[in-house]
Amino acid sequence: MKEKLFLHHKWAELGLVPPYTFEELVQGHSYCDACGTKITYVYRCTDKHGKKFEVGSDCIRHLNCSYLTTQAELAKKELEKQKKDAKRLERLAKKNAELAEKQRLWEIENQLRIKENIEKLKEEFPTYAEYITWAGTDEAPPYVKPIVTGK
Repeated sequence: MKEKLFLHHKWAELGLVPPYTFEELVQGHSYCDACGTKITYVYRCTDKHGKKFEVGSDCIRHLNCSYLTTQAELAKKELEKQKKDAKRLERLAKKNAELAEKQRLWEIENQLRIKENIEKLKEEFPTYAEYITWAGTDEAPPYVKPIVTGK
């Protein structure tokens, strides 16, 4: 079994010289420079001489570098956190859009109700029609608003 792993991960043939430096983690589709496997989490690293290489989550552990493995794990946790936060923000944005739409519809209904109340009051009290119309405007003081709003 160990022999198979050694053949699968041929670090010496890649010409990579430790110490290795972790650069970044990206999510995409690429192939591991070490084993050729298709990978989703692409760990981009450099070696002592600045040679860049990309490996997957399994192969990065085979570098036998605890610093590199730790940095890779932290980067993966951060990426997962960012994804989770993005989903949460997306849900919040959707909820806010729904609430804004409800508020807009409520405002429209409220304006229609006020117009209906004004018309009913004008019919009922034609002598005060001008005052009733004025009470429904923004110029009217707050204490006369309940006359036309019904609140």
